[in-house]
Amino acid sequence: KPLPNERPCATDPDLSYVAEMMVTKRKTITGNRIAAVEAVKQLKHRWRSVTNFLRRKQRPTFRGVTKDRDIGLIPLLAVLMFWPDVLFATHLIYGFPAVGHCEWSGVYPRREVSPSERFDIFEDAKESNERLKAKMRPGKDDDIILTKSMQDVEKGFASEPVRLTDMEALLEASKYRFIRRFVITQGTGKSRVIDDANDGGQSDVSTDENALCFCSATQPAHHIEAVQGYMTQTGMIWPQGPEGRMQTAGEDWPDAYRYTPMNPTEAEACIVIWWHPQWNCIVAQRYYGLLFGLPNAVTSFNRWSRLAEAMARRLLMVLMSMYFDDATMQDWAESIHKTQECVGEFMKLIGSPWASAKSQPGANQGDFLGLVHDLNDVRSGTIRFWPREALVEKVTGIIRVARESGLSSGVAAKLYGICNFLETGMFARVGRAGLTAIKERQYDHGTSLTPEISSSFDLLCDLFKMQPRREYWLVAACFTRILVASDAAYENGRGSAGFLAVVNPGTPNEIRVGRVIDIPQEIYLLWGDRKTYIAQLELMAVFVAVVELAELVRGSHGLWCIDNVAALMALVKGCSGVSSMDQMAKAIHLGTFALESQAYYEYVESKANWSDEISREGMNGRWAVENKFSTRHCGVATLLLQLPSIAVVGVFSFL
Repeated sequence: KPLPNERPCATDPDLSYVAEMMVTKRKTITGNRIAAVEAVKQLKHRWRSVTNFLRRKQRPTFRGVTKDRDIGLIPLLAVLMFWPDVLFATHLIYGFPAVGHCEWSGVYPRREVSPSERFDIFEDAKESNERLKAKMRPGKDDDIILTKSMQDVEKGFASEPVRLTDMEALLEASKYRFIRRFVITQGTGKSRVIDDANDGGQSDVSTDENALCFCSATQPAHHIEAVQGYMTQTGMIWPQGPEGRMQTAGEDWPDAYRYTPMNPTEAEACIVIWWHPQWNCIVAQRYYGLLFGLPNAVTSFNRWSRLAEAMARRLLMVLMSMYFDDATMQDWAESIHKTQECVGEFMKLIGSPWASAKSQPGANQGDFLGLVHDLNDVRSGTIRFWPREALVEKVTGIIRVARESGLSSGVAAKLYGICNFLETGMFARVGRAGLTAIKERQYDHGTSLTPEISSSFDLLCDLFKMQPRREYWLVAACFTRILVASDAAYENGRGSAGFLAVVNPGTPNEIRVGRVIDIPQEIYLLWGDRKTYIAQLELMAVFVAVVELAELVRGSHGLWCIDNVAALMALVKGCSGVSSMDQMAKAIHLGTFALESQAYYEYVESKANWSDEISREGMNGRWAVENKFSTRHCGVATLLLQLPSIAVVGVFSFL
């Protein structure tokens, strides 16, 4: 039966529909998509008088925000699809929630918000405004803020900036709340303007009935898994040769938030203030499009991306998913370019065209949310992921500078954050351990490189050389099965450990082996002086099992049963706050990577642990013998715990 990590993800009904169409109508689906786009084009033309009528009902400022969006056609398509977000059309015309309470949209799971939990959006606004004004002063990013803010004015998303004193005179008789603008520099070097809803109090007075859920960077694999699932369900096999090739494409919306109109009443609760470098004073702006930074703006905008995603799936039969303004789509190689063209034409028709500069044409590899997915081996059932090169270069650049001039707390925080993301594109949990020194540097004021920080740098550089790519398997039946139970004990200052394993359980070529681990005294020196070593011994037993069973583990999928929570969590997380356990977790995951083995670690109660007896009584135990396990003694390769990561992988590769 499938292991827990082999069960396919729950497939969205829309994706299941598209997958079926892609298989059953493969020869005609491109023509069907072209016909669907042509039908929408005709509908847009016939409906133009309704769209014009709705525009006349809008505020003039809103017309500037939605001037390119077809505010008549989009609601009509939503009705034709029975889209559950029944307020979307109203909000598209009159403005989406931004501050305060956001009602349930019908497209996300519902979160209960009682009337007593809702707030007055202008509560404590006067005190908040005075506090923000007192904090305003010239800064290094003022020119960036000025440029970005004036671009918003030119595009019709905001009013001209005015001196704060003039704005306050205009607002004298009404309630208002300020929001402070600042700049963050992303890992790619891009500067993004953010409006601080937390500091301005907008977050505190906002509630949301929508429990948002988003796709991840592995969504392209889920798309292809939907196709594989339909073929398996109907008894079909994946086509080999050129017919089995799939390719991927990507798109992005420009100024996504700004093109979404904001409720005018709530806009008064987020009047943007910033320091004007030329006027040398605080200025204020009213915005008509949503601000990037408001919690309810996240929900409001994603209602649009969720609708656009559904339209592409239901009307055009395209495997497409959106994460905010980023889109990924996959199709058979012979039709991907025409598919991307059809989706692009459709987006133009509804008035939300892609940003041409960020378009990724159909290819065997694509970048989605910072991870590059590789479809070259999709015919053999494997999709591989790896972080985009720009992020790898960012990390190596930080390391290079830090080796020369030291590592400050701020740079350490940035490095640690990027590394946590890079790990999502690596095999199993490789890349999580060994970063404790960088994490701890975030909280001190030193800059010198300690041996531990240098070791973390070496680990990262080794990982970039080895490129332990994350692998997503569409088919799992061809893997060897292995079931392992390990245990350890530490009583009266003495440790003991052992494990039992079944390879290919329940088959004619089943193998049952066990080991009694002879623990060398020097390993306690590696772990340091502690009251007890039980968690270390439990984790060591797993490490020894991977070494001893390397030939049997290679190319396997396995279930590893452990009865110690601390050791289990170190394996599940891939790291530990205790350096000795962190080191072993790193070695175990590097080992399984080198052996191309996927492990699922599971908790088992001590009384149900097969290996409890062999870990305590060694070769004197009877259970292993009675159940036909071939057992013997083995040692501990302590040297493997001290070698550089690239050497550890090299050793495991030859075991």
